[in-house]
Amino acid sequence: MDYELLRITIIVLVSVALYALLARGLFLATEPARNRALDIYERFAAIEGVSSRQKEMMLKAVFDVHSSRKAWSMAVVMFFAAFAIPLGRRSLISSKDDGQVGIPVELRAEHERFIKLWLVSVMGNSPAAALLFVFCVILLVAFSVSLSAIVRLVAPNINNHTPHTPGKPA
Repeated sequence: MDYELLRITIIVLVSVALYALLARGLFLATEPARNRALDIYERFAAIEGVSSRQKEMMLKAVFDVHSSRKAWSMAVVMFFAAFAIPLGRRSLISSKDDGQVGIPVELRAEHERFIKLWLVSVMGNSPAAALLFVFCVILLVAFSVSLSAIVRLVAPNINNHTPHTPGKPA
């Protein structure tokens, strides 16, 4: 009997079982976020001041709270953004539409809470996608912090290296 094949089979089966347990635990841990996001959507759906476009977008988001496909699509987009944004493609994140258009001012904080709960809910559907997403967010934060530290270090001395000071004639 081939014991190496048996050992590899056992390792694979144990790994799959552990991933399934982790996935189930993460799913159950994020269930309260799903319920709160649904409650917020139900409140928004009943309010007349919220635009029909926003209500439709929120409804589509509510349909995605159990989607591991959506979790993976968000993780893949974040993966590419983690490399594109530090390389100067900041236009990927700049947008005129902040996602709050059609939301009354007094409800914007609640809408922002809905978005955060939705993100947690979706990422809770796939541990591997959530791990990739968090890794990319940490990578982006590390790049932005390091870049801002460099800018703070260089910016006070920038006028010392230019031939002419802004605001003064050359």
